[in-house]
Formats: sequence, structure tokens, C-alpha cells
Amino acid sequence: MTVAEWRELLSLIADIHEQKHLDAEYVFTRLRYDHAFHFVATKTEVNSLPLFISSYTRLLFSLLLSSKAS
Repeated sequence: MTVAEWRELLSLIADIHEQKHLDAEYVFTRLRYDHAFHFVATKTEVNSLPLFISSYTRLLFSLLLSSKAS
């Protein structure tokens, strides 16, 4: 859940509270208490693993070549 989505949800919960929908407010409170929400910086998943593997492989290769040259 992004920050913008969280703000929208909090606004919805405020409306729910004002309208006395106690069951929905309870469910939200319970989910929040149980840490059911996962906060992220972007809507799409960012996978830096290929970049890490690529740079790690280059480092190992350069170390291997330098050890053979010695």
C-alpha cells in the first residue's frame, strides 16, 4: 500500500467512523493491529536482484582475472 492509498483509506475510515459503521471500523482496527498492511514506496515491484547479480558477477570475474595474473 502506497502513502497515497493509505491516506485514502484513512479518509474512508474517518467517514465510516462518522457514519457509525462500527463493524467496518472494528475490522479495520483489527487488521491494523495485526499488521495486515504492507507499506511500499511504489505501486510496481522493483527488483534489483539482476543488477546485484550482474555487478557481483563482474566483481568475481575481475578478482579471478587479477588472481590469475599474479
